Amino acid sequence: MTRPSTTAAAPATGDAVRAQATGAPGQHDHWCPTARQARALAVDHARGLGPAWTVGHDVRPRPHFTVVRVVRRPDGRVHSHRADGRFFHGGRGPSRTGHRDQGPGLPGGLRAELGGSGQPTGYTETALVRSAIASGRTDENTLTDLVFHRRHPERSGRPISRGEPGYPTLSREWLGIRDSLVRPLLRGAPAAPPTGAPGAPAPGANRRDLLRRLGALVQARRTAFLQSNDRAGLAGGTGVVRRSDGADVPVDTQVLRALVALADRGFTFHVSSVIGGHTRNVSGSGRVSRHWDGHAFDVNVVNGMDIDTGGAAAKPHTVAFMQALNDLRGTDLAPRQVICSGNGRVDPDVLRLQIGVSGVVAGHENHVHVGY
Repeated sequence: MTRPSTTAAAPATGDAVRAQATGAPGQHDHWCPTARQARALAVDHARGLGPAWTVGHDVRPRPHFTVVRVVRRPDGRVHSHRADGRFFHGGRGPSRTGHRDQGPGLPGGLRAELGGSGQPTGYTETALVRSAIASGRTDENTLTDLVFHRRHPERSGRPISRGEPGYPTLSREWLGIRDSLVRPLLRGAPAAPPTGAPGAPAPGANRRDLLRRLGALVQARRTAFLQSNDRAGLAGGTGVVRRSDGADVPVDTQVLRALVALADRGFTFHVSSVIGGHTRNVSGSGRVSRHWDGHAFDVNVVNGMDIDTGGAAAKPHTVAFMQALNDLRGTDLAPRQVICSGNGRVDPDVLRLQIGVSGVVAGHENHVHVGY
């Protein structure tokens, strides 16, 4: 790997593609026609992860930029930890890709992560607040408004008023942003997971209502479906998702209920796969995946923290998310499977919250799998 670089990158324009197959394994691979575009996306990703992250370049298996965390060991040696995101460039595009962007700028998969905001890929809510603080904006109310109105673009910046419908819910959300995200970051501490509403009743099984609510969550940027066919079927769609073999598959109502229930408990999250992008069989086995028939979903980002690359800062969010799923046991929404090995590495605290499996399931250190 060449010496890491943190110099400014050119804007990522043109035909950038989220790649599901680039000739090398990875959950967050992208391909761009030019090195300039690929490096711009990599730098955006590194900036969102924080100041310890930078960008390097590899030539194998194909030329690509990687996002790297540089850590100096006690003995003075430098250790580089690579994030899962790789940004390939040049040559022919991948043989199997996600969806192309609908316009100039970010690739479609990255735009989906941000709910169409057009901001750089790394700018999750945590990174957004950090950036604002670094630029000198330290008023906690202003910072809270920044996140709240990003979630609710339909308000056009209008403040909450006591007389409006839904005031108690909106005010609790605003206070939750301030207390769990803004104040810890102002103190220099990791953002805490939201307390949520553990006593909130589970949503009903009316599919039309559940799909309407999922569409609203996507619009408010509290949830994102990263696969284009998942998003088409679930964010304002019919609840039917086109599978990779061309079959149209209705998503299990329990999956829809669980997604809404997790949002009701205060979590924001990215769904990396429901049916879209998933193979028929469980990796490395002959067993049919719960995803294939619409009975499962994977979450790779919780409260703006990437489960894989977030490390110690992401752990409390991952644990809180899995605990909320554990709290559903004994109800009609109890999941059959909750699988996650840890935040980029095996962690016993995370393993203890698994449901339906024991021990480490390979490939599940970068997302939480929920199956019904």
